[in-house]
Amino acid sequence: MVVGYSYWGYLGDTKYDVDGNIASTPDGNAFYSWSIISGLLKDGNKVIQVMPDRDYVGFEKEQGGLFSSWCSNERLNAYKSMVKMPKESEMKLVSKGSLFEIWNKNGLRDCDIILHEWRMPIPGRNTFSTRFVAERHNDSVDYKNYQPDFFIQECLCEYCSIYKIPMIIFDLDYKLTSEMLDELSNKDNIFVFELGYKWEGKKNSMHVEIPFDFDRIFDIPVANTGMLTYNIIYVGNRYERDWCIDKYVPTELNDVVVYGNWLESNRDSKVRWPNIEFGKRLQTKEMANVYNNSVCTLLLAKKEYVQNNFMTARIIESIFYGCVPLFIEEYGQECINRYAGIYSSLLTVSSKSDVIERTLMFKYNKDLRVGVIYYLRDLLAGFMDVKYFVEDIHNVLSIMHANKDKE
Repeated sequence: MVVGYSYWGYLGDTKYDVDGNIASTPDGNAFYSWSIISGLLKDGNKVIQVMPDRDYVGFEKEQGGLFSSWCSNERLNAYKSMVKMPKESEMKLVSKGSLFEIWNKNGLRDCDIILHEWRMPIPGRNTFSTRFVAERHNDSVDYKNYQPDFFIQECLCEYCSIYKIPMIIFDLDYKLTSEMLDELSNKDNIFVFELGYKWEGKKNSMHVEIPFDFDRIFDIPVANTGMLTYNIIYVGNRYERDWCIDKYVPTELNDVVVYGNWLESNRDSKVRWPNIEFGKRLQTKEMANVYNNSVCTLLLAKKEYVQNNFMTARIIESIFYGCVPLFIEEYGQECINRYAGIYSSLLTVSSKSDVIERTLMFKYNKDLRVGVIYYLRDLLAGFMDVKYFVEDIHNVLSIMHANKDKE
C-alpha cells in the first residue's frame, strides 16, 4: 500500500519552532508515531507524510543526533524513509490550491489510504483565516502564534473526498462530536479509529490501541531502587484533569512532581495546589531519565477517557521507561484487568493513601517493581504491538473495498 500519515507533531528528541528556538508545545507523536511509520515500512508499504515536516529544523541542527535518546536507528529510519512534505515555515500560509499542488507533487493522490490524527480548533492559534494572517506583519503576535494544522485538516478532508481516497480519522483526544461523526459517517471514504469505546456501534468506527514497536520494549533496563530520585511523577498536561489531581496526588509524600504545562499561560496550578512541585513541559530526550528515576506514575485522565475505557500512550511510556503505572479506580475493573492482568488489584488506587502505600511498597521491593514492569511489557505486547495497528489499517481498507463492491 501507499499510506499517507497525517500528524501535527514531532518525531525527534527536541522540538524546535520555525525560528530554531526550543518549542514548548503539547506533543506525544515522538513516542508512538515512529512505530506506526516503522510498522508500515516493515510491512512493505510506502509512507507519505501529509502535514509539514516539523522536524526539519531539528534535523538540520542535529542530524541523526535528533533521535539519539532511545531506539535511535529505528526512529531515525522512520523519519528518513518517509516521503516528507516541506518544512513548517513553507506551509504556514499556503492556499488550498497550493497545498493540493504540494500534495500532488509528493504523490499523496496515489495513496491507497490516509491515516489522519484529528485536530481541534484552538482560538488564537489555528483558527485565523490564511488571508487574515497573511495580511498581518510577520512580526505580529497573531502571525507568530498561527499554526496551519486546522486549515490543512479542512483541505485534507476535501482532497480525500475529491480524489476518493479512503481516510481513517484517528480520534486521539475525543474532539470529534456526535454531529461531526454522523456527518463523516455518511461519506463512503471515511473511517474512525478511537482508543476507547465512545463510538462503539457507530457506522465505520473501530476501537484500536495506541501502537508501539514491542521489539524494542526491553531496550531500557529498570533502574535500581537506590538510584531513584522521585517517588511519584505525572508527565502530562492539565487539560480536564483537575479532578484527578485533587483526588490522587498526595501532598504528604516527598519527591512528588507533576510535569507539563501546569504553570504556563498564567494557569493557577501553584495557587490551587501549593504543596505540589510542578516541573516544566519535558522534551522527548528528557522523558527516559525522569521516568526511569521514579518509582510510580499515576495514569491520570479526563473523565471522558475513563468513562469510555480510553487508554492513552502513558501506559506504554511508563513501562518502557521503567516506571510502575498506577491505575485510578474510575477506569473500572474490566478495563484495568485488560491492561494490568494479574496485577490489576495491586496497581489499582482509589485514594491518596492508596497511592502512598503502593509507592512505598514498590520503592522498597525492587524485585516486585521489576517483576511488574517486565510482566506488563509482555502482557501489552499481546495486543498493543504496532503489527496489530497495521493490520487494522489493512482491515479498514478491505471493509471499504467490500462496501464499494456492494454498491
